[in-house]
Amino acid sequence: MIIVRWYGHVMRRPSDPMTRKVLDIEIKPRGRGRPGITWMPVVNNNLKEVQANKYTIQDRAAWRHMIRRADPKQNGKGPGKEEV
Repeated sequence: MIIVRWYGHVMRRPSDPMTRKVLDIEIKPRGRGRPGITWMPVVNNNLKEVQANKYTIQDRAAWRHMIRRADPKQNGKGPGKEEV
């Protein structure tokens, strides 16, 4: 879920910073053999798991609610967190 949280943070930034430009880079195809898994397919699969889209990512309140629902450790009551 950390990847998805970071992706949401980056996508809410203006399109000028380097982090946004890096996401738009086209990856050249490699030679023969099994293709290695790249970062964007992992992010897209994680977004499907939490049922997110580009509009949800832009709405910070909805995004935080969605991410915390998907990852219980983020709401303060998951494993390793004691209730106060």
